[in-house]
Amino acid sequence: MITPHHFPHLFKGLPGISAPLSANNSGAIHIYTTTSIIFGLANIIIPFASAGNQLAPQEIPFIVLAPIICSAIPLFPRCAIISYSGCWLTLLVTPGVYMSDTIFSNMLFYFYIGLLTTTKKASLIYFINGVSCVTIMYSNKEAFDVNNTTGLIVYLTSGILFISFGKMLDRIERFWQHRAYATESQLNRIRSDIAKEMHDLVSYSMSQTVLRARYSASNLFYPASARTEFSAIAATGADALHELRILLYALQKESGDSIPINATPLRKVQDISTSVELVTEDIEQAGFSVSYHIANNVSLTRAQTLILSRVVREIAANIIRHGDPSKPATLTVSQNENRIQLLSTNTIIDSRATTLPSSGAGLLNMRERLETLGGTLTTSTEDGEWIISATVPLSIAEEQR
Repeated sequence: MITPHHFPHLFKGLPGISAPLSANNSGAIHIYTTTSIIFGLANIIIPFASAGNQLAPQEIPFIVLAPIICSAIPLFPRCAIISYSGCWLTLLVTPGVYMSDTIFSNMLFYFYIGLLTTTKKASLIYFINGVSCVTIMYSNKEAFDVNNTTGLIVYLTSGILFISFGKMLDRIERFWQHRAYATESQLNRIRSDIAKEMHDLVSYSMSQTVLRARYSASNLFYPASARTEFSAIAATGADALHELRILLYALQKESGDSIPINATPLRKVQDISTSVELVTEDIEQAGFSVSYHIANNVSLTRAQTLILSRVVREIAANIIRHGDPSKPATLTVSQNENRIQLLSTNTIIDSRATTLPSSGAGLLNMRERLETLGGTLTTSTEDGEWIISATVPLSIAEEQR
């Protein structure tokens, strides 16, 4: 099989021919294939429909072969361009064959030339083929008839038009590619700036807060109740700091930048009891009676603990906002062979009017966070009792360990 590698001297010093399309460019391949089929069918059907039995036998190979070679230009540009040019010159010197036999193939040929090559290269190909065409026609008086004269005019005119059309589409495509690249670069810079600012300001301040809370929790100068509060502040701050570092790591990864965020890899965590105990204290301090139970066999990954900790905090916020303080609330974490479940129940008050703020996005946020782990969130009411069930498939949990 003849390939461009057999003709290195023809392409050396002639840059501008696009590389062949790869399998990854499936969208472009489909567009080019459709375009080639339309022009190819037109080039085959119209001559047969108009001339019918009057077609000379020597015309048929050119009518059929020309669109096939043209269709290969996006896949094998250099080889197909040389092959089509050779086919075109052969047509001109073959008696009884007219230029109009390949009029649609010529349109497709010059469209691809304009789309896939530089302006200089397209002009050179048009000039060589055009001069060859005129030279052969004027040197052969027998070929200089009305059909070929009309074909010559159409050939030269359509060549300019379709090269221009191809170049216009190429410029449009390059413009949108450049715009998409610029937009992505700008987004990456924004992500990087946000990550750096959060690391330099928020992460540092949070670290100082945790350190001071831990120091105060161990300082016997403070009463026991105050040290307990300091311990709770330190634990909550440490949890928030870790989540912040995970967020910074995600921003860093998206932007392709490098920030010393010290984000630890996701690893196995024994239980979720700390988070549940902290939110239970918050609920009790808000005047509610709450009980919780965590099964002994529950074992979570770091990712699951982080997500379920956020979910349990949002559940606690909903209980405080909308629950009835005179009725007990429950929190249960269990695990079976298929899933891990966080279940909460509480009685809701008749009136939803409350002085505490609520964004209304809590349930949506919980559901989206659980979906990142393949989990689900369901809510229901039964006899005035609000039930929330958050589940995570155990298969996902095992894969993340």
